[in-house]
Amino acid sequence: MKNKQLLCVLFPLLVACTGQRHQQQVSSESIIEEAVRKGEVLKGEIVPIDTALFRYAYRMRVQGDKAVILDLHNADYYYHVFTYPDFQYQSSFGKRGEGPGESIYAANIRFAGQDTVWVLDDGKGRMYQYSGIAGGKTPKQEKDILLDKRLFRSLDFDLKDASTVVIPDYSGENRFSWASLSSGELLRKSEQIPVSDPELLRESAPAAMKELALPTLENGTSIITLSIGALADTSFYEKVKETAKANDTRVYLVSGATGGFDVLRTTSLMGNATARFFNEKGPDALKGTSVYKEELQQEKRIVFSGNATEAINVFPTKVNVSVAASLASVGPDNMQVSIQSTPGFTGDTQKVEIKNEQVHAVVEVYSATSEIAGWSVVNTLLNITSPIVF
Repeated sequence: MKNKQLLCVLFPLLVACTGQRHQQQVSSESIIEEAVRKGEVLKGEIVPIDTALFRYAYRMRVQGDKAVILDLHNADYYYHVFTYPDFQYQSSFGKRGEGPGESIYAANIRFAGQDTVWVLDDGKGRMYQYSGIAGGKTPKQEKDILLDKRLFRSLDFDLKDASTVVIPDYSGENRFSWASLSSGELLRKSEQIPVSDPELLRESAPAAMKELALPTLENGTSIITLSIGALADTSFYEKVKETAKANDTRVYLVSGATGGFDVLRTTSLMGNATARFFNEKGPDALKGTSVYKEELQQEKRIVFSGNATEAINVFPTKVNVSVAASLASVGPDNMQVSIQSTPGFTGDTQKVEIKNEQVHAVVEVYSATSEIAGWSVVNTLLNITSPIVF
């Protein structure tokens, strides 16, 4: 019996730097780099903290004698102030909720002075400024900025200066978006992504899966993948199946931003099933594809209609979920796909419908960000290792 391992295959991530960093961050990185270069051992210490506050401590920012920790799952507040370096609790702020000034999904925090911070709420598409980040004070919300809807998936930010914020751009066209801290208006975009040729993109998207899958399986290693579009290639799909079977390995197809694979597969097994897939996106998400036109910014339109095989060829990085749903049901050539562009729409709606003579099932999922895809990988890993599988 071969020793089994597990490999997660994800899309390659293209990372770039603006070259603009806060002085404190550059200094910290320089210290670490210098220590590594000299072969020095970096030592740390365990500092006890009142853990009753925390459920999922996610980020920490330090400024002078204070630290702010962002916790994603605290029942009441997202941000908690401590003294530094002894970490004595001082106060909490950033109330969870959907009311005015409250946050739905806190994404990040940055100091903008000794006692002032900016925080980002991706759920509402807003930034808040708080003052009074000091011992014995309750931080006060000073500013509430609604971000421009063209700032697609605002999951992080950095402060360029007192008036400008830089946000990673997930539209597919540029690396960064620059916005006003006073109005939230999009000022400009920078660092154009070099791969804008649809033909190059079509080749590069499934390339990692096609290059790594067969030798990985032959080595006795199972695969978890979000790069499901490559499997729309029937010949490659059959080779993957044969190789996995011959080497006693598995290929786990992650649901990504959709779901309901169990009911799709069950309905398909019953026979005489038909299925269709609907995807709604904002026009910015279609930039860099052959269907994008400027008039989409003003007009709702069905920009694609065909089967899943044709869809992944036109949108090699954007409709992997349609291929996944088709493989769980009627196959890529038989899954009818339509894609709608809606002005001002943020996120994705994925809707899968399958029916036969006895069953009619609809699975519809809206996701504001791509975070659900990462958690679907976690769910797959839990199912692999759990004695009870959902």
